[in-house]
Amino acid sequence: MGVYDHRELLALVTALSKKMQISVEDLVHAFGEHLINRFTEKFPQYFSAVNNCFDFLDTVDSTVHVEVKKLYPEAELPVFETLNKNQDSMQLLYSSSRPFSALAYGMMMGAAGVFNENISIKTEDFSGENGEKVKFTLTKNG
Repeated sequence: MGVYDHRELLALVTALSKKMQISVEDLVHAFGEHLINRFTEKFPQYFSAVNNCFDFLDTVDSTVHVEVKKLYPEAELPVFETLNKNQDSMQLLYSSSRPFSALAYGMMMGAAGVFNENISIKTEDFSGENGEKVKFTLTKNG
């Protein structure tokens, strides 16, 4: 772990995308899902403290990011603001100076998998398709 120039990461992902012939977006979504699964192994307390995906996502800023900042005070973390939440749907606003909303999307899908929930996600990009300010609308299916 550490603090890295996000442009380096974007260059690496773009190169891997070309080599693997997978879109950058699909590659980053898959990495986000993988990352959540790694977090469940390393930090199970964040997942066992809640009962479902929406409750977990609602705690990212207030719990998970607080702990990350203790370990890495210089870390530049995105902000996840819960706009509304009920049993069947949730809206989150992702804000960051870096264009990593595709990673957030993958992590949300991964979180749903952790809780054995089937969700669909719609996105609305308020940053001109830059992925720096995106509203996610999550809906539970079945």
